[in-house]
Amino acid sequence: MQNLTGSYVWHYVSDEHKIVGVKESREYLVCFEVEEKSGPVWKMKLVHWYEKGAKITLCDSDGTPHNFRTGADGFYIIDDIGDSKGPRCFKLRGVKYWTEIPEPGVKPDDTLTIVG
Repeated sequence: MQNLTGSYVWHYVSDEHKIVGVKESREYLVCFEVEEKSGPVWKMKLVHWYEKGAKITLCDSDGTPHNFRTGADGFYIIDDIGDSKGPRCFKLRGVKYWTEIPEPGVKPDDTLTIVG
């Protein structure tokens, strides 16, 4: 079995309008802070980077396309699970760190162990 553990380079975001090193349509893992009743909590989310004016087409379960245009450069949450509201796409504000998660390049059977 191939060992897929490793370290990741986290990039600090000091200004959401000046993020460098990201590529359009790629998926990234980001960290951001959310205010909860008990105080601020760090959250992580897989998101996509899009530049201003990018066109994103998401299809719901019956194949109906939904088109979105991005209003600014940024990390966008793609919610295409398709609840009663249909797919959604919106910019995530307040990202403080981002990293790229490389694909392992192996078959899932080579890396997953299912215990039953």
